[in-house]
Amino acid sequence: MLAPHSKASVFDVDTTFRNIPIHPSARNFVALMFDGLVYLDQCLNFGKVSSPGIWGHVADAMVHILLNSGIEAFIKWVDDFIFFRYPRLSFGNDLYEYSYNKWLICSVAKELGWPWALSRFVAFAFFFLYIGFHWDIEKKTVELPVAKKLKYSSKISNFLSVVSHMKGEAGSVVCTLKHVTLVVPQGCSYLASPHCFVSGFKDDSQPFTCHHHTKPMVDDLNWWLEQLKLEFLGLHIVNPPPVDESFILFIDASTSWGIGLILNGRWLAWQFKPNWSGNGHHIGWAEMVAIELAILTLVMSHVKNSHICILSDNQGVVGALKAGYSRGPAQNASLRCIISTMQEHSIWLLVVLIPSASNLADDPSQGVFPTRPS
Repeated sequence: MLAPHSKASVFDVDTTFRNIPIHPSARNFVALMFDGLVYLDQCLNFGKVSSPGIWGHVADAMVHILLNSGIEAFIKWVDDFIFFRYPRLSFGNDLYEYSYNKWLICSVAKELGWPWALSRFVAFAFFFLYIGFHWDIEKKTVELPVAKKLKYSSKISNFLSVVSHMKGEAGSVVCTLKHVTLVVPQGCSYLASPHCFVSGFKDDSQPFTCHHHTKPMVDDLNWWLEQLKLEFLGLHIVNPPPVDESFILFIDASTSWGIGLILNGRWLAWQFKPNWSGNGHHIGWAEMVAIELAILTLVMSHVKNSHICILSDNQGVVGALKAGYSRGPAQNASLRCIISTMQEHSIWLLVVLIPSASNLADDPSQGVFPTRPS
């Protein structure tokens, strides 16, 4: 975590790839054809797959140079650099002395011919914009800026105002909201139906084919519209506690009987009602409900502000929890309940995939219970 009263400054590299020349011997490998003519590019372009990797070597070299020039700490994402500085001395009245300012960064760049885009420079402050989000160091928050909330609301509203769309239009909305889930992680489960809508376009050779909206997608996008109206749409930056090794929790489900759970050697089990399967209720849903019941069991045991490890033998459930959503509507609904409960009680979850033979909850999930001591 940053020390109190730390500040950050953002620098962008100008025309990143275009500043790296291509050796003449390699230019024939990046030839472009336009109107029947072949053109040789002299610099890296933004469409070349290897461009980010080549640029990465240059950026990594700059990292070492800056760190050896008096810069205390910074991070980079492609062409975005964010520099941090920490207070060395306090003069009172919120006045502090820092070890360096923007001129050190600029002087190193000038000596090397490094092209900062000064029009996008953000001076040292307690808050800043970076990768599309507003960060506040002192409040330890990151959120979607107001301008982007308005922009994205308009984009979704315009999308919903037309009853059918091409794949590219729907994909653009999904990509926009996928970025927002970096600060609204619970939103991943409200992208399940938009993802399904996009995947419903099977023939990429006909990009102008339109599909009609589905009700689940409309419902999910309306949820997003409500979120974008919130005054604060983001999250508080906290370090999760270490995994609490005092909890050993196994969960399992079986189609033949129900759901089983073993927590620190003690078991719980829930039997399915007759004719329980159907309408999306299958073994994958049951395994997700097992996770949900495990979380509720922890809450009833007054667990909060904890990082818990749950052991499961279902790969689909482990993958869905990592992704934050499931394409199965019933499974996704259970996942939303899991996320909501975790957020309410400050519970972090680590779900580990184990072999079925090692899952101690297998027996109670099939109605076979350990013998009670006499």
